[in-house]
Amino acid sequence: MKKTNVIIIFFFSSILLSACSTGFLKANSPINHDVGQHMTVLFSDSSNIKKEDNYYDAILEFQSENPEQTQPFMIIDSDERDIVRYYDVQVFPTMIVLNGGSEQLRMEGVQSKDEIVTTLKEALKMQVHNESISFLSLKKHLP
Repeated sequence: MKKTNVIIIFFFSSILLSACSTGFLKANSPINHDVGQHMTVLFSDSSNIKKEDNYYDAILEFQSENPEQTQPFMIIDSDERDIVRYYDVQVFPTMIVLNGGSEQLRMEGVQSKDEIVTTLKEALKMQVHNESISFLSLKKHLP
């Protein structure tokens, strides 16, 4: 009977501790930036950099057309496994726009430059309303 109680206590303790550690990890984003500040993060695979040309071109075009909305930009290589895992990146390239610690936009895979620019513009409009979006949900709003 005592052995069963010890096993039960150990089992529930381990579940409780694992839940605490997960919450700790989620609360501590590996990308540091100010709360309320938007940041664009491109997850890159340096062995297939050619797939990402449209993302670079689109971000440069968007920033040149919207200089007042310029936000920090960061490139994370696929070798940075902890950050890739934290943001659950499965496909390269992946672009994520963050607001504080929360994800506001995600685009995955090869996209045309025009699609990326249009999505960033729509995301900017939605950021004013503080909405979270994905490329798939945004496609419903695009012409």
